[in-house]
Amino acid sequence: MINSFINHDTQVGNAFNFDEATQELAIIASSPTNKHVFKVTDFDALDSIREQLKENIIAIEGYSLAIATMSGTKYAVMGAPRHKHKGQVTVSRIDIPSNLQELDPPKPQIGSYFGAELCVVDLNSDSRTDLLLVSAPTYIEPDQEGKVFVYTFDRRPYFIFSGTVLVGMAGQRGRFGSSLASPADLNGDGYMDVLIGAPLEEDGQGSIYIFNGGAYQINTTYSQRIAGLSVQPGLRFFGISLSQSCPDQSADNLPDIAVGSMGAVLLLRSRPIMYLETKIVSLSLSCRDNYKRKNACLTANINYTITLDAKRQKYRAYFTPKNRFNNSGFSEDALNPLSNQLTFTFEGLPSATLQNMRPILLPGIKNTTDHNGRVECVSLDSEQKGSFGETTCHISKPILKGNSQAVFHITYSINKESTFDQNVIFTARINRHEDSTLYINFTAQKNDIDKPVKQILKVENDFRELSFKVFIRVPVMLGDKSIWTNKNIEIPDCVKQRDLQPVITDFVKVIKKDHVVNCSVAACAEFSCDNTLIKNERKFYNITGNTGLRAAVFQLVSSASLDYDKSKYVFFSSDSQQTAPSVQINTQVEVYEEVNLTKEIIVGVIGGLLLLAVITVALYKCMLFFFFFFQAGFFKSQYKQMLENAEQSPEEGPITQ
Repeated sequence: MINSFINHDTQVGNAFNFDEATQELAIIASSPTNKHVFKVTDFDALDSIREQLKENIIAIEGYSLAIATMSGTKYAVMGAPRHKHKGQVTVSRIDIPSNLQELDPPKPQIGSYFGAELCVVDLNSDSRTDLLLVSAPTYIEPDQEGKVFVYTFDRRPYFIFSGTVLVGMAGQRGRFGSSLASPADLNGDGYMDVLIGAPLEEDGQGSIYIFNGGAYQINTTYSQRIAGLSVQPGLRFFGISLSQSCPDQSADNLPDIAVGSMGAVLLLRSRPIMYLETKIVSLSLSCRDNYKRKNACLTANINYTITLDAKRQKYRAYFTPKNRFNNSGFSEDALNPLSNQLTFTFEGLPSATLQNMRPILLPGIKNTTDHNGRVECVSLDSEQKGSFGETTCHISKPILKGNSQAVFHITYSINKESTFDQNVIFTARINRHEDSTLYINFTAQKNDIDKPVKQILKVENDFRELSFKVFIRVPVMLGDKSIWTNKNIEIPDCVKQRDLQPVITDFVKVIKKDHVVNCSVAACAEFSCDNTLIKNERKFYNITGNTGLRAAVFQLVSSASLDYDKSKYVFFSSDSQQTAPSVQINTQVEVYEEVNLTKEIIVGVIGGLLLLAVITVALYKCMLFFFFFFQAGFFKSQYKQMLENAEQSPEEGPITQ
């Protein structure tokens, strides 16, 4: 119900010269008349009055209205969908109208009509408002139109954005959120549900959505979509209005919904919902206690076949007969993995000791195993503070052909008794390599061999003609060492803008931990590339050069970002910052220094010569010592001494030995 309205009157010419005309204008215009009656002499003066009125009424305050109740206090919620061309919602206590809270759109967009429809939701029917729904029916995204933002009640400020956004079916531009209602609990779970109309879906035939409520929030996935075509063919703008209450019109003790369309109102009846309590009856069976344990031998024939690289028509690996080998893994194996497959057959043979019974496989066991399609993640709390409850999964890099895509399905389950938040956040980090160098391995001392590194960046325009800039940042200096042999590295069709200094000065500690060389630890050269691409046109940028480091094992990371005229274009993304796209190009570089044994050889030769000289001197001294004793007669025999004595005394008789 409209409590009041303001009426402005304007008279051109000499009408104010007559008392009767003046009194008539005063009766028509709102009070006070000095602010709402305008006297002008010609029509040119109407332009200034129009601009003055436009500033006052363009926001259309009160276009939508809702009353929220909390702890016995009532709050007036008013929508102004044309406020600053983006929309706004104001909240104030009815007893204190001057105390206002302004709710701006969480994701502002010109022309979104934020605040066109308002709806307060009492989830548990305790006469206290839990949620506030604010619609923006003309909020445009590439695959849909219209959004409904969910706010939770808080004492100061009154409402805060919960982060929950309700959207309709993708691919429809149907003014989702043109009507809102929370009339009843439709599924019988004890929580109020929400109805949202989209009257322009399916070329104006329209549809409505049902979102189920929960203990604290609304389920972001709609439980039912009712298209106007399925209700009655020929309907136009089905869902343009919704009943705010659900009286039982069919006398079946179930809520009914009234939905408006152009020239007709339709009553939709609810279906009964049955909750069946299931119970498993357990019987106490008395088993014999005098059981015996018996061991039996079972025999089975198992034939298996192992196929290497089974996903390809032409195998890259195979087994040769009677050949056995063992090979360690390389970094390239992670980028181009072999999809191996094991197929086996199982045949159980009858056992004579078990009355010809034979073993069989369990029904659920597959005879072909392939573990390349699924990644299982174990949720472990991180040791870092603030990272509890996070799960990280590493998925091997798929090798994709041109114009192909990979779809990843995430399956998870959460205990309903857990204390997790209402929202689950999934983050995917993707590195795109294509024809860039992924892995290189060099020997540093072989100067006659080049050490090329090639990184390729592809920019593709899928829509209309667009002019933009690409900024490419390439690491060039690590401390006082140059990463490239050519310090003045260049990128074709790009101009070097500036040199960027690293943020981290103690880069040695960081590189030893992560082995990543990017612009945070290395000085980078920033290049600017101007582009004008038509629809479906692409552009390649090549970063090529020879690495100049002597011995290193690291991951070289270059980055690129997109810049455009933000006054002409708006970039749409799933995050709240609406940031332009950026990519990273990673290359694993391993440079090993060749072993140089020249010093060791020289030292060994010199040491050998010194040892030979020492031995020669020692032998020389030994010969002198021997000659000295020989001259002194130290080495004369006893027999010779006896002969000399006999010659000196011949009279003493013969000599006996």
